[in-house]
Amino acid sequence: MGPSSGLKIWSVVFYASLLVWFVVALNWFLRVAQEVYGLETNGLPFSSYFPESLTLMWATYWYTLISTGLIFMNWQARALQQVQPEGTQPTRFSADAVAWWLCPGLNFWKPRQVMRWLWKRATGKADSGWIGWWWWLWLAVLCSSWALYGVSRLLPGELGGTFLLQAELLQVGVLEVTGLMMAAMVHVITKHICWRLEKNPA
Repeated sequence: MGPSSGLKIWSVVFYASLLVWFVVALNWFLRVAQEVYGLETNGLPFSSYFPESLTLMWATYWYTLISTGLIFMNWQARALQQVQPEGTQPTRFSADAVAWWLCPGLNFWKPRQVMRWLWKRATGKADSGWIGWWWWLWLAVLCSSWALYGVSRLLPGELGGTFLLQAELLQVGVLEVTGLMMAAMVHVITKHICWRLEKNPA
């Protein structure tokens, strides 16, 4: 196995996890649409694999989302290792930079800096704002979740629950867009790093 094999494996695992999350997210999206708008559908995609309970479906959605995020962090750590050649002076971000995702407060901007740096280090050029759009969409979903939940608590009775479910529909759609953007970033960075490693093996 070559030096790029580990990075390729983690990228494939990420794509597979993201695909599973997309299927779960689609089912969650349609389930919420049924609950809010009373839409009639003749069976949801792969619906037999998912629980009937809306609460359990919500838990499945978040479990697969968090799992995909952890796999992305593993891919990112591997990519950061590969752009830091062994035996050289430490660069701006090492593989430990993935820990910024877990640091409250700092995780509002540090992961974006890491991804921009990784993109430039791997491709040799700036990201042209691509990573910025991905990051702002992600923050919009994250921050709006807290705000919308607070608003729903102020609304009377079932109105609050309906409002929150409607907000979930929008958030799932935006998260799917950010997921596609993440997949594109993983593909581009992995391709460039693997090309360089295979062209100039250690």
